[in-house]
Amino acid sequence: MMIPFPLPSQPCSFYTVLDDTESCYYGGLVVTQAVAIQLEIETREQSHSKTWHKVRANRLTSSSFKMICSRVAGYNVLAANLEKKIVQTKVMKRGLELEPVAAAEYQDLTGYEIFPCGFVINHHAPHLGASPDRKVIDPSASPTHGLLEIKCPNKGSVRDCKYLRCKADGSLSLKTTHKYYFQVMGQMGITGLKWCDFFVKCSDDHHLERVHFQSKEWENMKCKLDTFFFSHFLPSLCNKVM
Repeated sequence: MMIPFPLPSQPCSFYTVLDDTESCYYGGLVVTQAVAIQLEIETREQSHSKTWHKVRANRLTSSSFKMICSRVAGYNVLAANLEKKIVQTKVMKRGLELEPVAAAEYQDLTGYEIFPCGFVINHHAPHLGASPDRKVIDPSASPTHGLLEIKCPNKGSVRDCKYLRCKADGSLSLKTTHKYYFQVMGQMGITGLKWCDFFVKCSDDHHLERVHFQSKEWENMKCKLDTFFFSHFLPSLCNKVM
């Protein structure tokens, strides 16, 4: 089933004049809306897809947004590190293996329809990208379409997860300072969807909360991402080919 991504306009808050090499490199990232939609379809196997690895290269992806947005120095070092290929760790491997099981449990708990999701590029900001774990339809929500982000930590209980804070009433919520919060906010900012269910599956229990899009937070993030990309990341990419 096709779940439409609004792919809203993403005004660039950083203005610069690109040299010929930078302009050529950036031009290679530019896609039309139709191509962006097709690439999402072709990359739904995510890390198992060669196309997924290809299209996420040379783009800033939502999993790195926290590192970029909280950086106050050493931007060139960060740019160089982000250029490196993904090395699958034991934690990442475990997460990939358990994700389908967790997704099925989420579906059983909620009764919502879920669908695979590929790599999403917003054609208005082609230097950014995101790979939400699933698309979701919640008939009772407005809008009905949203996202699902799954985490499967090697923990007995969700109360052992440091990225969840305990509120006064004893319930848990995702810390807004954590990289996972920046990740889901970035996913919503890029896709244009307004909510993302954050599901944590541990061996003994689980945590589920709905994170809603915050436009002001995204505007602030987008400003920092644009500045980093055009001031540091793009020049670093171009220096490799010179």
